[in-house]
Amino acid sequence: MTGDAVVEAIRSAVDAHKCRGTRVYLFGSFTRANTCWSDIDVLIVTDLDTEGQILRKALSEICLLYPIDLQVMTTSEEAEFDFVRSENCQQLTSFSRRTILADPVAAKVASLSQLPCPDESPLPTAAYPKAD
Repeated sequence: MTGDAVVEAIRSAVDAHKCRGTRVYLFGSFTRANTCWSDIDVLIVTDLDTEGQILRKALSEICLLYPIDLQVMTTSEEAEFDFVRSENCQQLTSFSRRTILADPVAAKVASLSQLPCPDESPLPTAAYPKAD
């Protein structure tokens, strides 16, 4: 599975729960041009802690199967740490594929996910047991 497909799986899982006010960001090497990436760093910011817990559980299987580093914060926690700005996070502004690709930042992120890394094949499926 390519990085773009993993991001799409994350987007679909978050969209299925329709938690109001949820923002999803990518950051780290996956979002930088001309950089090999070893994992996909994802930040989910929610208004309520309970929404974050729901989304963490919804994404747990995807995170076991693929190299995803998932961070979940409430809006107030993100503001306290200024994480989005300090880590140069790139927001996925919509969960609709058409809207994502129309957004210049998201289009750049989507195209970067197709960059091959030297001597690497597409993302391997991790050999972890499934979560109960």
